[in-house]
Amino acid sequence: MPSRKKRKEKRIRRKKESKIIRKVVFFTLFIISWAPFIIPVLGLQVSFNADFSIYNTSDFGASNFKKYIEDEGYTVKPLYSSLSTLNKLDIPGVLIILGPKRAYELPDALAILDFLLNGGSILISDDEGSANTLLSYFAMVGINISFGPGILVDVLYNYKQRPVLPVIKTFIPLPGTEGLLDGVHELVLNYATIINGTVPPLAVSSNMSWVDIDGDLFPDPEVESPGPFTVISAIDLSMLIPNAGKLMLVSDPSLFTNLMLNYGDNLQFAINTINWLANNNRSRLIIFDEGHLGLPVSDIMFFSVIMTYVTLLSSNWILAPLFPVFSVYFAKKWLPKAKKATPLTPTKVFRRRGESYFSEMIRRYKSYDAYVHVLKILYRKWKRELVKKYKIPPPVTADEIYNQLVQINPDFESKNLRKIIRDLEAGKLKQISKGEFTKVFLVFESIMKGVRGEARGRR
Repeated sequence: MPSRKKRKEKRIRRKKESKIIRKVVFFTLFIISWAPFIIPVLGLQVSFNADFSIYNTSDFGASNFKKYIEDEGYTVKPLYSSLSTLNKLDIPGVLIILGPKRAYELPDALAILDFLLNGGSILISDDEGSANTLLSYFAMVGINISFGPGILVDVLYNYKQRPVLPVIKTFIPLPGTEGLLDGVHELVLNYATIINGTVPPLAVSSNMSWVDIDGDLFPDPEVESPGPFTVISAIDLSMLIPNAGKLMLVSDPSLFTNLMLNYGDNLQFAINTINWLANNNRSRLIIFDEGHLGLPVSDIMFFSVIMTYVTLLSSNWILAPLFPVFSVYFAKKWLPKAKKATPLTPTKVFRRRGESYFSEMIRRYKSYDAYVHVLKILYRKWKRELVKKYKIPPPVTADEIYNQLVQINPDFESKNLRKIIRDLEAGKLKQISKGEFTKVFLVFESIMKGVRGEARGRR
């Protein structure tokens, strides 16, 4: 049996070991917590391959965007912690959110709204909908906006015959957006989406564009309608709320990447955007939200996660005393929980909802690339609507249908369209390409969209 002296020595040794472990843990956490502040001060470069990162030098990075902004005389800083940090700035800044992958939470949304109302400006550019978690909170102040869903496709105005690279040529100057469109005549997008909501449009797609929902790059008459669609929105909130900032939404973050800045007037628009958001004030700090880019496993990712919670709890006097409650909550959340055995019960079987005969027929012909048959079916549908709406007396000829279409919208007057309608009426149309079918479909749907809207408005 060990003596009293040996037991005492063992207790002292354990206490010393415990103190050493606590010191190691403390200094490790201290270094990790302060690294995001030390790295920018020392000018250290952080390199990773997250898309849209200002440190990514590949085609889909935004390192050139950062360089052009600095060449304009602005100071650029990354933000890895909570967006609550924005409200500690001495002067209003500009926040840039490009292609976020991580969802935003309520504290982030509240910080953004407070930032806007106090003179800060924000650019939000997204195409996959991750930013919608942030925009959903904007409804609290009456701003109902969202990105997508779907991919914007344009068969007429596109780059090098690639419909997924739409070229935007229609711009709508708005009050409060002076200087934004200087030197901008066309923008080239890359797998963009659209903007829905109440913010006024600054740039829109053409009448020959549509939003592809199912990913087959083929217009579906049941769920996919032709454009135009909003791709850029901008508003100066100071015109509505004194001392508020500016908000811009762009439906394609690729526009600001190293690759796409070289296309069209993308670079000029990007520079105009920064100058407009910053009111041409070079003393304003340009901040890129790097903490929501879905970073790979690296030290920066750990910095981002840790600093998000540290900043959130330390920047708000209401939340700071609740730190123990949060600790218990997260501990319970992540600790494994015992699960009770659930009794076996009969599994419910749900019958899949069937589709209409019209949709099934269209899908069947489309699978065999039988575009002539699809066009014939759709043409009969369009013709019935026109005859009923405008009470065209029988016999209805091809020229009467064509003249009625041109009367509704003179922009679609075309000899080729007249020939196709004549061939459809005479049953002579034997073959048509996918591209030609798409153009005819968008022409008819654009016209019929207005006819249907007019008919509903008169009811």
